[in-house]
Amino acid sequence: MVEPARRGRSGLLRHGFGFAGFVALVGRVGSTRASVTTYVLPIVAVVLGALVRDVAITVVSLAGMGLVATGAYLVSRRTDRRSQDQILAGGRRSRCCRGAKLVG
Repeated sequence: MVEPARRGRSGLLRHGFGFAGFVALVGRVGSTRASVTTYVLPIVAVVLGALVRDVAITVVSLAGMGLVATGAYLVSRRTDRRSQDQILAGGRRSRCCRGAKLVG
């Protein structure tokens, strides 16, 4: 059995590496896309539970994983900035910006 003090140090080390990796990911892809990794954790937990502990995967679990994966995809996909501006403006420019170009 591992002594508690040693287990605590190794936990700090693992969390430190995880945090450093997440910070690097945020710097590389941005905070919104990096946060999608937290959405994937329940899917990994269900799959590992089934593989390691022989936990049954139910229909509700599969439906939940599908919803989570769909949400993660929708949040992380790249969109054209101009189309977002047009959607927010209702497909047309507002009165205050008549002569302005859309940034993008």
